[in-house]
Amino acid sequence: MSYSLRNGRFDIRMTCSMLPLLLTTAKEYGWEPAGTINEDYPDWGGGYCWNSGQQVTAEDAAGIADALELVRQDALKCDANESSSIALDVIEGQSVPKPQPEILSYSNQFLVDVIALCRSGAFSIH
Repeated sequence: MSYSLRNGRFDIRMTCSMLPLLLTTAKEYGWEPAGTINEDYPDWGGGYCWNSGQQVTAEDAAGIADALELVRQDALKCDANESSSIALDVIEGQSVPKPQPEILSYSNQFLVDVIALCRSGAFSIH
């Protein structure tokens, strides 16, 4: 199984393990999930990690984008650090969650693309 995050401007495809990883990391960076909407299923539980065409609201997407931008900034700081194999847990005197190592292995451009999708408004997960 794989995922595709879509709206009128973007269609970002990822492996089945990447979406849960992105969302878990976003939660660690302050995103509070609002839950998804799926009008095709009256008893939909609000889950994200299905590819059933469920909708993420614009507000929820903005929260994901904010959190992933923090992840991206931390990843860039880790890359600039000489010991970049160890994620920083103190940045500029503040304790912050460590980016998960798997996130650091994906390209900066991938995170930029996902953030842009989220900043562009609501999207669906297929």
